Amino acid sequence: MKCLKTIGKQGEVIAWQYLAKRGYQIVTTNFQTRFGELDIICQKDQTLIFVEVKTRTSFMLGWPEEAVSPKKLGHLLKAMAEFQSRQAIERPVRFDVMAVVILPGQKAKVKHWINLTQDFEVNPE
Repeated sequence: MKCLKTIGKQGEVIAWQYLAKRGYQIVTTNFQTRFGELDIICQKDQTLIFVEVKTRTSFMLGWPEEAVSPKKLGHLLKAMAEFQSRQAIERPVRFDVMAVVILPGQKAKVKHWINLTQDFEVNPE
């Protein structure tokens, strides 16, 4: 079994390539905050997009997107707010999730959930 960090990094590279092919501009990756890491920060048009990438090589632990629990989402939203504060960013933002499945002998599959922030507060206290 591959190291989890290696699998996660492989999934992030696949997600980055997927986004780049669709016209997203990568701002930074693996941005560290006190609330956790933001995997990919990119932009398209005038919107700043924070992307959480989840990768699986089997379904023993469920689908990748199922790993974004309400608790994890809370941490990510706080991390987004910290990034915005540090960078003094005042423009539309959104939160996306990308699920990457890498099964042996198959081409990686990507699911992209767009704008999950529409139902959540982006700048939680």
